[in-house]
Amino acid sequence: LPVANGPYLIQFRIYDAASGGTELWNSSFRQINVINGLFSYNLGDTIALDPAIFTNNDNVWLGIKIGADPELSPRTKLTSAGYALHALRADTALTVAGDQYVGKTGDHTMTGLLQLPSLMIGTAGVTNGEVWVNRYGYIYPSLKIRAYANSSSISLHDGSSGNRLAELQADLDGGGFFSLYRNNSGNQGITLDGNRNGKNHPALIMTGAGTSASIDLSLFGDSSVQLPLHAINSKEMLNEPGMSNGVQYNWQTIPQGDGTFNDLCTVEITIPADGYIYLTAHIDGLTNGTSGTNYGLSQIAESFNESYSAAYGMYWGISGNTSSNYHSPYHSRAYYKTAGTYTFRLATKAYSGNSAGAITKVRGWITAMYIPTNYGVIWGAAEDPGDHPDAEMMSIDNPDGTTSTTYKMDLRYYELKADATRKAAEEAQRELHEAQLIQNNQTDDAE
Repeated sequence: LPVANGPYLIQFRIYDAASGGTELWNSSFRQINVINGLFSYNLGDTIALDPAIFTNNDNVWLGIKIGADPELSPRTKLTSAGYALHALRADTALTVAGDQYVGKTGDHTMTGLLQLPSLMIGTAGVTNGEVWVNRYGYIYPSLKIRAYANSSSISLHDGSSGNRLAELQADLDGGGFFSLYRNNSGNQGITLDGNRNGKNHPALIMTGAGTSASIDLSLFGDSSVQLPLHAINSKEMLNEPGMSNGVQYNWQTIPQGDGTFNDLCTVEITIPADGYIYLTAHIDGLTNGTSGTNYGLSQIAESFNESYSAAYGMYWGISGNTSSNYHSPYHSRAYYKTAGTYTFRLATKAYSGNSAGAITKVRGWITAMYIPTNYGVIWGAAEDPGDHPDAEMMSIDNPDGTTSTTYKMDLRYYELKADATRKAAEEAQRELHEAQLIQNNQTDDAE
């Protein structure tokens, strides 16, 4: 017969065996109302059930103890209800206890946002692992991330054909290796190797159909740069030597007593980079008309009517001969100049002490050559030494009995000075750039 209605102290226990065995859980005593001998209690309402009880044991049994009476016998085996079978196919799973991964056979499509704090492919002792990113409907990956044999790579593919188009890998030489492929056969179009042949030098290699070019710093000398045949000609080189010239073919009569250096001919030259301009000039001189003094003066100059330079100028002519006399003075001069366009002149004038009736005629040529590099001392002279620290004063006797003072100096000083100025400007520009970066970073931090 049913017991009397009212509250009773009831304890529920779960075991791993039908009798004896190990107690896996108990509810402790709970006061439960009994009506007509019937009661209801949800296991785990007050003391939670550990899911491991069911995942770690194939079968479990429920024992019930009422008050001080012994536990009821036999124990009741807990079995699945029909709806519990649906748990094998969860509609929504936020987490799966004891496992980081969810797999579903036959369905490889996921929707929504998948967030992975970390993704690990393979475990200790597993050599290779790959992650493929496929376009829907394509059997080949568009992106492949691969770890293998102490290295790794990221490659881009044509998802419709599987052809590899580009690859970035950490190669076994200890450097990064980047390739762009130029055709479906996988031939490399551009290769950038951070550690070519393990020699701690980078290399850039470009391979075309029947031609190639490379910059390989692991090689020495001319072998380090290889370009296609005729890829560069002299006009395309920044500091290739070059020349220009000016000429006056016709005889020009020099005014007597004028006292001005007039341009016989000029030459203009544009130099692409800092370097030396070397000038040569040749004069055909003709004197006649007097048995007295008949001299001409000539020199290479940069300014019109520049003062006579005893170091570069020349007296030429004759005295005591009324017939026509020919003279062939030769001039040369060197300048150090920064990149730009310059004009030089072959200038002439008549000697101020020429006798009455003197006729002095000239014609000539001037050539300018750009030379980017010195291989030794480059001597020059000037009336004013400026700031040159090693200028050497010289006294030069002129044919008219006068003496000129000039200064001999090595023009390489000005090259070194220009280099120092350029480096100082580059350093200032670098410091300005670094200051701007710091200011930008501080602004970003403040925002």
